[in-house]
Amino acid sequence: MVTFGAGVLAAAVLGGCLPGTGSAPRGTRDNSSTHTTPEVMEWLRANPRVKFHFTPTSATWLNQVEGLFSILTRRSLRRTSFASKAALRRHISDFLADWNRNPTPFVWTKPARTIIRHRRRMLARISRTVH
Repeated sequence: MVTFGAGVLAAAVLGGCLPGTGSAPRGTRDNSSTHTTPEVMEWLRANPRVKFHFTPTSATWLNQVEGLFSILTRRSLRRTSFASKAALRRHISDFLADWNRNPTPFVWTKPARTIIRHRRRMLARISRTVH
């Protein structure tokens, strides 16, 4: 099920662990510069139990929510206009409610070995200095 609560929309959600689990709270972030500002890094130093894991640069394909955003855009938002932010929110909420009635899981269509091989080949190609 996909939901975006008020805390998520306000970027006010921080995951936690149940007492006694021994695990540190963890979060996965894309490599956006907003996640590594001095303020964020200072907060992380002040909260050493919290761990952020960053996806590699240019690897939005690893972030499955990007796939959902693409679907939302293609199936529902493109060539659409809204009279207000409230109308846009209702439209997105209606789309997500419909999506959740008949959810489609995201499935990798290539084996990990193939993805990694192609990624390494691309990195080798773009890393060469050509003059």
